Amino acid sequence: RQYVLDRSATRPHVRAFSGYEVYSERDPEVGQEFNYGGVVGINATWNIFDGFATKGRMQATRARREAAVQALAAARRSVASEVRSAFFDLQQAQRVLESETKNVQTADEALEMAKSNFAAGLGTQLDVLQAASDVTRTRTTRLSAIYLHNVGLARLAHVCASSAEALDFGSDFKNANNGNRNAAHAADVAKPPEKLSQR
Repeated sequence: RQYVLDRSATRPHVRAFSGYEVYSERDPEVGQEFNYGGVVGINATWNIFDGFATKGRMQATRARREAAVQALAAARRSVASEVRSAFFDLQQAQRVLESETKNVQTADEALEMAKSNFAAGLGTQLDVLQAASDVTRTRTTRLSAIYLHNVGLARLAHVCASSAEALDFGSDFKNANNGNRNAAHAADVAKPPEKLSQR
């Protein structure tokens, strides 16, 4: 709009006007009398040369407009890149979380097996302690994966100018068998357990 306004200075301006007059005058020969009448006219101006001032303003306006367009395009590319990066990071964190959850399940099963073998006289107390240590280690690693998943989700929500709840990202956990006690929705998985024995 500013460019159109600047360009209008190089074109002729035509204005029309109209009016109505009523006045009295005193004529020595006739005496006092009232006169009235209408007035209609056209006024035109055209600034043919102004020392290239108008042309300079037009060029400056065009340059500012092009700079604004370029800045907007750059901002869009930057936002798209940040959203893409945050989304891929969240996908990676979710895959790691799924893997660590399976590792916890495997460690739990190994501990139960070690306890059964020890009760049947087929294993040693050391086997049970080692299996229990593996359970603790895998659950600690899973907590780290939960943290990274939450960080990734928060970053994606930030670059999308939204909340984590509004994004409503699902997880492959919800497609797992309901009988699997380690299967959970991403929103549930991404919460630390109250105690290490919680699965």
